[in-house]
Amino acid sequence: MKRTLTLLFAACLLAACGDDSEVFYSVSYPVVRVEAYITVQEPEPEPEPEPEPEPDPNPDPDPDPDPDPDPDPDPDPTPDPASLRAEEEPSEDPIIQLIREDVLKNAPVAAGGVYRLDFTLYNGGPLEVTAAPGAEPVTGEFVKQPGSRELLFAYGGSEYTYITSTYTDEADNSVKVLLSADLSAYYKALYPEAKLTRVVRREYTSQSSR
Repeated sequence: MKRTLTLLFAACLLAACGDDSEVFYSVSYPVVRVEAYITVQEPEPEPEPEPEPEPDPNPDPDPDPDPDPDPDPDPDPTPDPASLRAEEEPSEDPIIQLIREDVLKNAPVAAGGVYRLDFTLYNGGPLEVTAAPGAEPVTGEFVKQPGSRELLFAYGGSEYTYITSTYTDEADNSVKVLLSADLSAYYKALYPEAKLTRVVRREYTSQSSR
C-alpha cells in the first residue's frame, strides 16, 4: 500500500503545470462521529433433530393415578423484565467488542476533528488534519483522482485509504459525506478465530454532498 501511495503522489506531482502553490479549490470534512462496522461469518446450521418415536396407540392405563394432583400452575405468569431484556439484547461476543473498541481507539480523527484538503493540483495537494478539538493540526498530502471515490491521505508518518460515499443526516434529512476505511485484512490476520468477514471504520462528516 505504501509503494502504491508513493507512486500516486509522484504521478500527481509530475502532472502539475505552472506554480502548484496556488490553491484553486478547498474542502473540509468535519467529523461528527466515528463508528466501527463489523460482520462475521454466519454459524453453521444445527443438524435437524431426530424425529421422536410415535406414541403407543394403545397405552396401558395408569395403574395408580394420582388421587390429589398438584393444582395447575399459573397459566399466565408475569414475565421477569430483566429476562425479557436479556432475550431481546443478546450480549456481544467479547472478541468482537474488543475489535470494536480497538477500531475506535485507533481512529486517526475523533468526533470534532477536521480534514482540510487544498487542491493545488487537479488530483491532490496539501492536507491539514486536526485529530480532535483543540489539537495541533498536522500537515501532509492527499490524492483524489477526478471521478474516483478513493481518497488517499499521507501525514504524520502514516498513510490512509478512504472510500467516499454518502449518508442521510436524520437531524435535517440532508445528504452528507461519509469516509470509510476498510480494515478487514488487518483484523482478520490479528483475530483469525473471530471469523470476520468485514471490519470498516466509518467517519461521518458534516460536509454536504454535492
